[in-house]
Amino acid sequence: MDEVQIAKQGCMRCGNNDNALDDHSVLNASCNLESREEKLNLKVIGVGLCRTGTYSLRGVLNMLGFPCYHYSEMRKNNQINLWLDILSGKSEDWKSAFSGYMATVDFPSITVYRKLMELCPEAKIILTVRDTQTWYESVKDTVYRAYNTPGDQSPSQLVLSRLKMWEGLFGGRFEDREYAMSVYEAHVESVKNYVPAHKLLVFNLKEGWLPLCNFLGVPLPPADTPFPHLNKTAQFIGCRFKEA
Repeated sequence: MDEVQIAKQGCMRCGNNDNALDDHSVLNASCNLESREEKLNLKVIGVGLCRTGTYSLRGVLNMLGFPCYHYSEMRKNNQINLWLDILSGKSEDWKSAFSGYMATVDFPSITVYRKLMELCPEAKIILTVRDTQTWYESVKDTVYRAYNTPGDQSPSQLVLSRLKMWEGLFGGRFEDREYAMSVYEAHVESVKNYVPAHKLLVFNLKEGWLPLCNFLGVPLPPADTPFPHLNKTAQFIGCRFKEA
């Protein structure tokens, strides 16, 4: 099956097929999930850095019945200023940020994953990983390129990504390849050391459904369901830099 067919299968917990891969709407009346409650109720916290398969994991979690927050959701929900306030310490309005979601992956939530673990102590933690060198090339050719492309992001987005990603996490040295790769590897080790082993899944997308479904305690999808690999480098470049 292709990705369109996968999407048509819908959410494996509620059966709703409204944009199952790309946008599991939390307003669907037929989806009887705890995530619709107005409280912070994260069941899954993704802590892998961007370009480790976080967008694919988002799609998979949506399919498995865990409506998932991601950088793209922040943009869609017009929450950039909310996150600027949260990350600067001006606000702790976590409920507004994650209202209706049962999972979160990618930036900006990865920068506060320890706080989210405190707020949601029963949440399971997924650390997506990939080869360090291919990770660096992917980031350089996609999100870092977007950051440096005039007009690609709003002023607020630029401030947020600069403060917490490029100057924060990478100390303004992302273009130093060896340093950036060392930051990536240090992040992986930091997560492994911080998160209790029984709550952590270190996950490479190449491993597919079995370890992920076992970890989450959900049934495997039908045998002919391919594991989605979304937002690959070529796709990102084709969508964001069509005139480049």
